[in-house]
Amino acid sequence: MLSRVSVAIAVALALAWLYIESRPTGYRVARSVAVQAAPDSVYRVLEDLRQFPRWSPWDARDPLLQRTFDGPARGPGARLRWVGNPQTGSGIMTISVATPPSHLRYLMVLERPWQATIENDLRITTAAQGSNVTWTISGELGFWAKLFTLFDDPEQRVGNDLESGLAKLKALVESTTASR
Repeated sequence: MLSRVSVAIAVALALAWLYIESRPTGYRVARSVAVQAAPDSVYRVLEDLRQFPRWSPWDARDPLLQRTFDGPARGPGARLRWVGNPQTGSGIMTISVATPPSHLRYLMVLERPWQATIENDLRITTAAQGSNVTWTISGELGFWAKLFTLFDDPEQRVGNDLESGLAKLKALVESTTASR
């Protein structure tokens, strides 16, 4: 009797493992916002990582977040390092691609509470009322991350963060542009 139960448990665990391993290995979440400002005005804010705390959807989760900046002030190689509470963790964000005034890529390397590498693509296109900004986050999922996605939909969670950040970016750029 015990051996049948053991075999049943082993089969169930094997099937669960196979199911988790069969899930997608990557993710991609994108959101867009219309901004009433020219693409170069949006680009100037995005390429300056010292502006990131003003529109980041994550910084407000830790009022004591520590940030340091190094590398060039703008463009490729500009880096933002942060250390915060368990909600914000710690890591490094580096501008890896800059094509003024239409595209930036931030490479985000999370160190804590877990390790991950995340690409953040920001595309700016001209629109009738100014610009459209599309923020896309993508990365790879290991076994434990795939397991986690069974219980937490990254499209919704990450999508909400992107929408919040884009709303802050829109307000920042439009208020800066209006005051000129």
